[in-house]
Amino acid sequence: MPTRKQQVIPTEEEEEILNSGDDDSGDEEDDMDFMDMGGLLSSLLTTEDGDNVTTALMKMSLMLQEQIKTQNKILVKILSALEGKIPSEKVT
Repeated sequence: MPTRKQQVIPTEEEEEILNSGDDDSGDEEDDMDFMDMGGLLSSLLTTEDGDNVTTALMKMSLMLQEQIKTQNKILVKILSALEGKIPSEKVT
């Protein structure tokens, strides 16, 4: 004999919970909050000159490149001075 499924009748509280997800007006409010957060973050992470984290990192990178070039020039001068003072050994 086939059995019949019993229909479950939700309580008023359960119905409110189920129907609360159908409201689309809350999504627009959530989008507005997200946009406000983005504007807030950009204003906090940007200086008055328009510099932000990316431009600060780029400036640091350029400064480090110049420092490394200068350091390499100094090391080459030291090496050439040391080579001049140390007599070269002859291999026989």
